[in-house]
Amino acid sequence: MKKLLALIFIQVFIVSLFAQAVKPKLKGWHLLNFQQDGYMGTGVKEAYELLKGRKSTTVIVAVIDSGIDTLHEDLVPNLWVNKKEITRQWN
Repeated sequence: MKKLLALIFIQVFIVSLFAQAVKPKLKGWHLLNFQQDGYMGTGVKEAYELLKGRKSTTVIVAVIDSGIDTLHEDLVPNLWVNKKEITRQWN
């Protein structure tokens, strides 16, 4: 059992070293685009170019998790529920 645990530890250690070695060295790689830059990023540059010159609008977002009376008469007309993602499960 000890040999198995030692072997697993060594494998995890080697994999973590390899993962650190292949990390992108480019600063800000997460903001780039895969099609243009070759990095699996978010494409933020393209988003800013798309929105350039457009007028912004204010959006108020709140996540109601628990402890709120969602049936209150003042809240009901102002609440939106994403029916596709709602789950009514208890952990």
